[in-house]
Amino acid sequence: PAKKRVKAKKTPVPKPKTPRNDASLRAPPRAVNAFSLYLKQTFPTLQPKPKSAPEGLAQIRVKWTGLSDTEKKRYEEEAQKVTAERRKVYDEWRSKLSLSEVQSINKYRKAHGHSKLGQPGTSKRPLSSWMIFLKRFVASGEVKPPSGEPAAPFYAREAAKRWKALTKAEKDVCLQILSDHSNMAIALSVVVMSRPRRGAALGAQHEKLLDNEEQRPSLHSGRPVAPLALAEFDEDSGELEGSVFGEESPSSESDAEDNEIMQNSYREIFSSIPDAAQVAQARLRISKLSKEYSEVEAEYEAQRSLMDQLENRLEVARRKLFHERASIASIRRLPQELLSMIFAIHVHEHEESTWALMHVSRSWRATALLTGSLWSRIMLTSKWASTKTEHRSRSFKGREVCVKNSHVRRALARAGGTPLDLYIYISPNTQAPVIRPHIWIDILTDGDRNRRTQAISSMLRCFSYGGGPKPKLRSLEIDTSHRFRFPMAPFSVFDFTALEQLKLDQCYSDIVDYVNTSTCKPSSLGIPSPLIPKLLHEHWTRKVSELKIIERLPDPPLEPEKRVIGASRRLIEACAGSLTSLSLQGFFSGPGDAIMEPRIETPLLERLELDRVKYFWPVECHSITHLRLVLAWSYGTWEEKIFLPQLVDFECVVAGGPLQDLLHLDMPKLYAFRLRMSGGKSTTKSEFNTLWSPKQTGTPNIDPVVFILEGATILPQALGACLATLTRCEELQINRAIVDNKFFEEIQPKAATVGPNQTKTSGTKGSRKKAELRFPLPRLHTLDISMERTKSQPNEPQLIKSAKDFLALRTKAGKSLKVMRINLPSTGLTEMMNDGDS
Repeated sequence: PAKKRVKAKKTPVPKPKTPRNDASLRAPPRAVNAFSLYLKQTFPTLQPKPKSAPEGLAQIRVKWTGLSDTEKKRYEEEAQKVTAERRKVYDEWRSKLSLSEVQSINKYRKAHGHSKLGQPGTSKRPLSSWMIFLKRFVASGEVKPPSGEPAAPFYAREAAKRWKALTKAEKDVCLQILSDHSNMAIALSVVVMSRPRRGAALGAQHEKLLDNEEQRPSLHSGRPVAPLALAEFDEDSGELEGSVFGEESPSSESDAEDNEIMQNSYREIFSSIPDAAQVAQARLRISKLSKEYSEVEAEYEAQRSLMDQLENRLEVARRKLFHERASIASIRRLPQELLSMIFAIHVHEHEESTWALMHVSRSWRATALLTGSLWSRIMLTSKWASTKTEHRSRSFKGREVCVKNSHVRRALARAGGTPLDLYIYISPNTQAPVIRPHIWIDILTDGDRNRRTQAISSMLRCFSYGGGPKPKLRSLEIDTSHRFRFPMAPFSVFDFTALEQLKLDQCYSDIVDYVNTSTCKPSSLGIPSPLIPKLLHEHWTRKVSELKIIERLPDPPLEPEKRVIGASRRLIEACAGSLTSLSLQGFFSGPGDAIMEPRIETPLLERLELDRVKYFWPVECHSITHLRLVLAWSYGTWEEKIFLPQLVDFECVVAGGPLQDLLHLDMPKLYAFRLRMSGGKSTTKSEFNTLWSPKQTGTPNIDPVVFILEGATILPQALGACLATLTRCEELQINRAIVDNKFFEEIQPKAATVGPNQTKTSGTKGSRKKAELRFPLPRLHTLDISMERTKSQPNEPQLIKSAKDFLALRTKAGKSLKVMRINLPSTGLTEMMNDGDS
């Protein structure tokens, strides 16, 4: 029988001591007032019993107000006794705390908004002269507040009157007391830093002196007040009067030496009062230094003014030089017509924004506004879609974005009579995964559909604004993600005679009829399959160079699915002689279907896209240079080899598989290969082993120069072992995939051994194995790894260390990389050169 696995017991981690879970760290209660004692004694005896605590508290407050002064004094005396006892308990608890326990308590109290405990050996903060006066005024008992009036405001008001009536000499007495206490606090701080235990004792004595009001005569009696000196320490403590360090014998020679230094330092700081001669000499020196300071300040201001003038002159000269150079620049000597052509080529080919050109200069802005072709590419979308993008922009892929009627009128006014490129786009509420573009998560309600349809129809009606001729369309593209169609009435305002490109995602029969009746026919066509029968008998379809067919059943279904696919084949055959780009989406035919054979000959075809096409390779052409495949799990495989001798760019989107179909493609000149995947780790590993098995010998079937991998969930070690079989790869990009130190271990140079009977090293005894280096990815010079938007987080320090070791080994073996970039989720981009530095 199989042994049962016994889970190891986890050792409990002790929780840190805090006042919450350790009662020894909780401070005992200290002060209590008379009312609290009265409340504690009276609350249990209330009759009838109150329904709530606030009600009982209100009753006790009324009773407390009715007590006489004698009864209240009895509670006050009892409160003083309880406070004194609690103070002793608190002091005893406080003296037993260690420094670490005080820090733990303070951390807890700070987190809960309480004040911190004071550090041992520190004294109270010295009071101001006014506070000393107020404290002694209250203790003198000369006046008492009337019955029923709060004491604090009364004492503050009466003391303020007395303070204002004091003479300067009487106020100097308070200042002298303040100075004495400040000197004591400074001396104590010095002692605490050098002798913590002795400083703690002196601090306690200082606190007693501050609290002892009987040692000072009253300020209001008119008697002189002697200044507080260091000799006033308590004699019972065993300290010498007039000494900070006490009369105890030093424990060592160093202690006696420290005592002497501290006494001399105190005398030097607090006892060196300058006489009249020293004051006069100091004033002479101050006068001389003030004069010197004024001279340096005047010189500084003069030099700063000179520097400001030089900086202004330098800025003026720089601007003049810039304008003079710009006046003879090559771009300035171009005619406006040629500059307009350059703008149009730049915006259309690079899909850039026209608004960026308008911010360069006034002449460029005027040229851009007068170039109608820059504003003829218009994109109509709902206001909701424009605000849900990453950033709101006036332009999208070189198109002028219009979300309001005013935007459409502005674009039409600037485009003039130039034929328009119209793109109508309705984005989904929720973006579907990139690898499954045919699946949309959202479902539009009738209200959303009507609202968006009305918004687009309103903007389409703006094209007939003004009653002029119909605007000509050069291209029309409608993309609603196959969810709904617009009414045909708004499209009647356009002139289709100059149409060159037509792409529809729904069955717009009236638009196809407009195209058939126009004089100019489009060379780029994208339509659903139910509209194909309307085009089979049109001669202009033979000149179509770009064709996209979306396989959809008519609604309601007018023909069987097989007959629709047959119509699609006939349309491809009609334009096969001029076809350079072909895209098929959603064809579902069987491997023995008659419409599959023979393959259609397309001698000029360069681009081919097969999106979820089952058992179907439609064309026979050896001139294809760009291929895009979208594969899915439920689709079948090809049974024969497909030779693509000119293919250089291959993109494959796989929703879980099957990658084994790619083994039937022969691509000897493949340069760039982009693979986007989604699936479990075990599934992805098995798919990768099908194409790039670590056990195979020789060159793999797919061996590109540039390999771009996105979204693979394969384990890093298995990924490195599969990619190590590539022999032609020079640039490797890995996006949205986890990479760790085991990945670099698989692709770094390794020692390979040969049999012991093949070599024999001279000068040594016996035979040994000959060590050679095996280079995975021998031509690799650029490695780009991006781990953004990944579910798990790598060990970043360990990953960076492994990457540096990998670079060092490649450099040492003579196969160094030019650059390696690693984009981590938390630290961002880390770029490392071939020397290993980041």
